[in-house]
Amino acid sequence: MLSAWSIHSPSLAGAQEARTPGVDALEGSILADPWLTEHAERALGNLYRYDLAAADSVFSLIGARYPDHPVSPFLEGLSLWWRILPGLTVEDTKHDAAFLAAMDRTEERAKALGRRSEGVPGRAFDARFFRAAAHGFRGRLYSDRGAWWKASRSGRRAIGDLFELAAYDSTNADLVFGDGVYLYFADVIPEKYPLVRPFMWFFPDGDRERGLRLLERVANEGRFVKIEAAWFLVQIHAFYEPNGEEAVYWTNWLVERYPENPLFLMLRGRVAFRWADWEVARDMFSRVVAARGENTEFGAAPARPDVPVAAPAPVPIASAPPPVAAVAYYYLGRLALRGGDWAGAAAAFEHAVDAESGFEHVSFFRAHAMLRLGIAQRHLGHLDEARVAWERVLDWPDREGSHDRARTYLSE
Repeated sequence: MLSAWSIHSPSLAGAQEARTPGVDALEGSILADPWLTEHAERALGNLYRYDLAAADSVFSLIGARYPDHPVSPFLEGLSLWWRILPGLTVEDTKHDAAFLAAMDRTEERAKALGRRSEGVPGRAFDARFFRAAAHGFRGRLYSDRGAWWKASRSGRRAIGDLFELAAYDSTNADLVFGDGVYLYFADVIPEKYPLVRPFMWFFPDGDRERGLRLLERVANEGRFVKIEAAWFLVQIHAFYEPNGEEAVYWTNWLVERYPENPLFLMLRGRVAFRWADWEVARDMFSRVVAARGENTEFGAAPARPDVPVAAPAPVPIASAPPPVAAVAYYYLGRLALRGGDWAGAAAAFEHAVDAESGFEHVSFFRAHAMLRLGIAQRHLGHLDEARVAWERVLDWPDREGSHDRARTYLSE
């Protein structure tokens, strides 16, 4: 889905008078405060290590120092966003209302700050920056929920602010992040999702190649949003237009920087599995579920005396949220099937189904884990258990052919 952080009109860029980049443009801005930048970097590091409690504690310090500034509700929303991400596969919406409320407060405070910005260029910058960020993140959630009209409305409301922001300092990689996201997805989304085309009529044309170049620049040179840029690059190269070499590069890039984050490990594992790097896939998914204190030996290859066994990763991994664990167990089960470990496969698929049992929505991974649980049970000679699993799949909504496959297995 289109996840638009921000929208910027490249066609208008030549009409804006160039500003002198540097400190003058940010005089009075919160981003010119060394205390803020130090604490923000520390909080973001905690967030991307998936230590959400530690990130929240630093965000609280920032909010206490700037009680009326839009940065406070924005960071609250950012923390909620990283709680929303793991639940996208199961359509878990329990944080949506709080997240949208935080973005609303961000916008309200940004507007108030803008009214007080006369003679202080940095305040005007902050007002535009956080107002655009609120619109962008709001649109990002709406697009992930398939609410395209709301997403496009948020995008349109961000255009003017992002146009002004980009003129402040073109050397600041963070400020071109929105350009990169927009240029890529405005070009690609109408082709991939034709139903979205009517919502794009009032937007400037996209530019896939330039969008990719800008996102790569932000990931390599950015200070505050480099991880967000890398996240988009992973989604693009792993799912939108699969490119194994690029997907491996950017998932490695994330894991090398934040090996504690179970979401990054899960993505690296999915990329490895897709391009048949079975050992890396097993290692990544095993690390995800090991942090939950559960069995990780599903389908493990037998040890060979001439091959040294890698030492366990010394980095403590954050416990994976249930939907992330479900994905890891699903792929561990598939690896066990490949190795003929029917009992291990059955155990892994049962873990995958159980991990999502608390959610009403039946995801692709839950449905196909149950489907393959039946396959493992059949190989074990447990035909009644296999039949129960396939009938359960038929009781759930169809997920990418799960019903047809279940009927085929039952007919056999």
